[in-house]
Amino acid sequence: MSEASRDGRIDVMRSKLFVPADQPALFPKALASAADAICFDLEDSVLPAQKAKGRRHLQEFLASEFHTRKVILVRVNHVGSDEFAEDLSAAASPGVAMLALPKVEDPSEITDAVTRLAAHEKKHNLKNTIGILATIESARGLRLAASIGAADARVVGLQLGLADMFEPLGIRQDDGVAAHQVRLQFRLVAGERGIPCFDSAFAKFKDEEGFMREAAAARGLGFAGKSCIHPCQIEAANRIFSPSSEEIAAAVRCMEAARAASMEFAGAFALEGRMIDGPFVRRAKSILDLAEKIRVLEAGRVESRHWPYPRINCHPETEIFCGFPPLAGHVDGRCNQEAAQKRARPQSGSGYFGSSPKWQNKYRNAPNASEPAARQTDRGFHPDSPRCCSKRACNL
Repeated sequence: MSEASRDGRIDVMRSKLFVPADQPALFPKALASAADAICFDLEDSVLPAQKAKGRRHLQEFLASEFHTRKVILVRVNHVGSDEFAEDLSAAASPGVAMLALPKVEDPSEITDAVTRLAAHEKKHNLKNTIGILATIESARGLRLAASIGAADARVVGLQLGLADMFEPLGIRQDDGVAAHQVRLQFRLVAGERGIPCFDSAFAKFKDEEGFMREAAAARGLGFAGKSCIHPCQIEAANRIFSPSSEEIAAAVRCMEAARAASMEFAGAFALEGRMIDGPFVRRAKSILDLAEKIRVLEAGRVESRHWPYPRINCHPETEIFCGFPPLAGHVDGRCNQEAAQKRARPQSGSGYFGSSPKWQNKYRNAPNASEPAARQTDRGFHPDSPRCCSKRACNL
């Protein structure tokens, strides 16, 4: 069963690995990969004669006792096709977070899919609400993307398909100017709707530099992730769509400066030679929020819903983030407050959350969100260790 969020948002989906549904031998390999999401494909990668077989394999998998923190999607055939009804019956299950609707060109297609999906959920007493990732793959779809994204609350993201959009029009996908213009328009549409957007697949899976170049271009425009057609593309996608250590450090400084400015009732303030106001502060917070979600995801931990973050009561006016592995800051399952204090020593001056800059304490020794888990472990962060040890010593 997937533990991915099904409450109408996509927390982290930097990499989405496509897996043909008619090739069950690839299912365990996909689950064992580092991809944030797996998209079982019933559409283009499955021949018409194999689609029934693919649905059968998919149903068997979804009915099994699989366990993953990955986002599980199913790409069905077009909502107007003869295959859609059977695809829906095979795909709509408690283990699926989203349906990837291909080649969406009109808001009515979303409405139709949602109506049929809701009826299926009610008929089979499904407790989860399955979201929709609408894929835009044509000029008409791009023109109506804003209406498509706003067609229903179940649309939780927009997926770009450049190959299907460009090839019929004779536009080269490696034409940077054309791709940039489409991506920018696509990102603005998703931004108006308040949902993330995701870049298209890169067909030349042996061209690592080409993939990274496309991914970097999409990330620079605010895309949240990219489709992967081969496992060799996953690591680059995860790294490129993760905040870098430099971005995290800059975000920490921005939040600290914002707190100091708020103490003086200043709406805008100068930081490192530029003026900062609300949009910059919100962006800094979103970077730190994303870094935390990635850290939790890659460490295999359950994200704490408490706010502020877990802290230890070493000093009544000091809040120190408690996130140390057993060997570093815990003894016998309890907080070793003395060791924790040494590693998260409060700084002088006013910080974003008071006398101690919690954001800085939290991220000073934290691993880079884009680092492999093995390197995080080498630096003393154990992915399997609990986020915090015991309520006996930690104020949760």
